[in-house]
Amino acid sequence: MIKLNIGSGGIRMAGYVSIDLHHKDAEVNCDCADTGYENESVSEIYTSHMIEHIDYDHFIKALKHWHHILISAGTLIIRCPNAELYIKEWLDINMGSDWELLSSWGTRNLLGWQNKGSGMLNRQLFTSDYLRWIVVNNGFSINQCEIVETRTINKKHIEYRKDGDIMLIGHKVL
Repeated sequence: MIKLNIGSGGIRMAGYVSIDLHHKDAEVNCDCADTGYENESVSEIYTSHMIEHIDYDHFIKALKHWHHILISAGTLIIRCPNAELYIKEWLDINMGSDWELLSSWGTRNLLGWQNKGSGMLNRQLFTSDYLRWIVVNNGFSINQCEIVETRTINKKHIEYRKDGDIMLIGHKVL
């Protein structure tokens, strides 16, 4: 069966077709809400750190498309930044008046990478409850939705947080 890594950033995962609208190294360049796959032809959709870069209406359109292309009980896996953590950290920095850290950190983690083009700007913020609500209201059941460590492998990197991501695993409901 077909597995898709949507918003791959050109990263190739074994067994998945990498899809990205903007990245030249993706196997397929297309929009997340219009992949070109037939209804009920995909067994799994994985997306990591992509949904925060699209607006709410586009995310809903993508979820509806994903629901159509997934097989019955097909799997949806979403990873995105845990906005609750980053907002609290941003407020803590703000209270300490470390303006240099606040400006660089806040821009990157809350607003996206402004110097890397419009595709890297954050247009939404998610908490686990908010993400769960959106996904359930668009035809999916939730098996797991928890706070996990960031996807960054280098634990000395500034982006590493033990509770920096939300990971949701759900299935298509008929």
